[in-house]
Amino acid sequence: MRKFYGMLLCGFLLNGCSTAFLAKIDKTRSDYNESLASSEDSQFLMNIVRVHYGFSPYFVGVDSITSQSTVKAGFDNVENRVFQSPNAVSGTPFWSLSPGVSYTISPVVTYSPVQGSKFVSALLSPIDLKKLFLLERSLGVSTVLRLTVDQIGVLDNASNIRNTKTNKLPDYQEFNTFANTLEELDDNDDVNIEMANYEDNPAILLYINNDMAAAKVATLLHLHQPYKKIILTMFVLKHDSEKENIIHIQTRSYFNILQFLSKGVETSGSDNQKYGIKNRLINQNGGVANLKDITHSLIDIKVSDNEPDEALLKINYQSKWYYITNNDNYSKSTIVLLRLIYSLLIGEYQPNLPLLTIPVK
Repeated sequence: MRKFYGMLLCGFLLNGCSTAFLAKIDKTRSDYNESLASSEDSQFLMNIVRVHYGFSPYFVGVDSITSQSTVKAGFDNVENRVFQSPNAVSGTPFWSLSPGVSYTISPVVTYSPVQGSKFVSALLSPIDLKKLFLLERSLGVSTVLRLTVDQIGVLDNASNIRNTKTNKLPDYQEFNTFANTLEELDDNDDVNIEMANYEDNPAILLYINNDMAAAKVATLLHLHQPYKKIILTMFVLKHDSEKENIIHIQTRSYFNILQFLSKGVETSGSDNQKYGIKNRLINQNGGVANLKDITHSLIDIKVSDNEPDEALLKINYQSKWYYITNNDNYSKSTIVLLRLIYSLLIGEYQPNLPLLTIPVK
């Protein structure tokens, strides 16, 4: 009889243990996923703010996640139930088992600093056109071009804002108009955007399907006549007048992208003076232009002296809170794009540096 009871108890315990364990797997995975994704996005926000203040970005990668599991089993008030008299309460069984199982996980995250010459080269190298094409196919023409491209032909996308000595802002609105129009034409199947080669080098082909669209694109690019085929390549002289439809495109590096997005950070007059931040330049008409306008509909990083109650992302830096609001869909999309670009450019880099292991409480 004792063996029977012992086997019965073990069965209850094992059943409780396995049920608790299986119930925790999905929840634990979801918690890890959400926590790490939020941590990485916060790192991107932190680096944008750091660059805004004139400091270099710094990246830390998750090297591994391990967990220590603990299972505790026992009975609830066993001494009062197992030996209870059957005559104590009418209808009460002689014994009643109530096994209890608790399952806890103590995660440990191992971080490694991302540094070294290979990492710096990846950080400073312009995005190649193959990666640009992948991004454009996935996330839309306008956003990708505005974020990752400095110049297309004579159209300049505020490429000189990273020059601390400059006082004039190029007419980036022309570039934005071209990017928005190209997305509209692509959505309406008036233009096909394809990956191609030009003189054995990567290029992007704009195949224009009708005369009206060709005329519109030619006007925006300041061409002398419409073309049904336009090739964008990094491997051609900027002012090659003999091949007007072969147009030079200059992409940005990841560091340049961070510099560009850093103009979308709100600032105060005292911070501008303290850290030497320029937030206004002279525009093409001789007026004053707010640099924050160049990131309009891309990113909007707000600042507060107090911790925001509801924010998609928030960090504390230089005694202030910088955050992106929950309803800012443009900034959400840009953070997603920033993460994908980082993975494409730097994701394959494997650091060989000391690791920092931090237990998660």
